[in-house]
Amino acid sequence: MGLDVFDPEPPEHHALFDHPDVVLTPHLMGMTRRAAAATFVDAARGIARCALRGRRPAAVANPEWVDALRGGADPVTTEQTNRPEHKIAGAPISWGVCEVPGWGYQLGPDRVLKEMREVGLVATELGPEGFLPSEPAAMAGVLSEHGLQAVGGFTPLLLHVSGHDPVPEVDRILDGYVASGAQVLVLSAVTGSAGYDNRPQLDEAEWQRLLSNLDRVARIGR
Repeated sequence: MGLDVFDPEPPEHHALFDHPDVVLTPHLMGMTRRAAAATFVDAARGIARCALRGRRPAAVANPEWVDALRGGADPVTTEQTNRPEHKIAGAPISWGVCEVPGWGYQLGPDRVLKEMREVGLVATELGPEGFLPSEPAAMAGVLSEHGLQAVGGFTPLLLHVSGHDPVPEVDRILDGYVASGAQVLVLSAVTGSAGYDNRPQLDEAEWQRLLSNLDRVARIGR
């Protein structure tokens, strides 16, 4: 017998655990490097197959619902081929690349960008800081080598803390946007702590500072 789910986690000792025919494993089969990479790649391929090519994704739990939504099963109907062209960009997070500390194994840009092109994507978000070169020309060069265009990026930014000016950081980021042709800056107001588990309650002054800094960032981003 194999057991991989326990209540509570981690489990308290139980006599069953000492039985010679019982094998205990952590519930982490999907967290191996190979499994994690395959999950994100398959998801991206499914999106590209469905949205870019008008076909049903290869792995879908409810194909009848997808077919009803699309107006028919494969092959593509005349109505579908005449619909407006979709513009879809990828994002490194779909390959598990994330700025959160301890998120898991991080794939390198060469593999991620190569697989984006293989699934039919032609544009991408820039990913977290450190994923691509910080020097604007080098960043643009890496994307160009893989035949990808930048559309923008997700930027965690500290906005509510007194004495911290977010504008110089945004100026630096926008230099990379200019070099790579990106046009969309997505901001996320962060707490200043590692990760996203702690959520401080802002007082009125901190909320005013956050909103004021958002206005300042919006003005330089125009």
